[in-house]
Amino acid sequence: MSNFLRSIFLLVVFACVFSSCKKDTGAVLNENGETARLVGTWQLTQRECLCPRTVPNELVKFTDTGFIFLTDGQPSAYGTYSVTPAGVAPGGPVLQLTYATGSSTLQKAEITTLTGSSLVLDFGIAFDAPRDTYKRLQ
Repeated sequence: MSNFLRSIFLLVVFACVFSSCKKDTGAVLNENGETARLVGTWQLTQRECLCPRTVPNELVKFTDTGFIFLTDGQPSAYGTYSVTPAGVAPGGPVLQLTYATGSSTLQKAEITTLTGSSLVLDFGIAFDAPRDTYKRLQ
């Protein structure tokens, strides 16, 4: 029964995250003023913070408007996102994640780097929140 419930959960998650008819919000201006795509699959390669030195086996998949985090291949969080362009908020573009699950429903991160192969999200390293570096898989 547990596998059946897990399968239903995964089906609902993927249906919510990957079915979207909204305009593409996955394009972001990078630090050079060029358009870079957030949409894709990203593998966590480095985490900076006062936390264990091991890097979790974490992927994040962005669609045009949704995201899903996978830890050790299992969904750990999902929801929708929006990007506030650079210049509107201090620093670079700000990624706002709205979680569909969990107690914390909103989280913001500055996109400090976004290239074709690298993504760096700063969740507030000055306040000991992590700064995560990802490499693009797809």
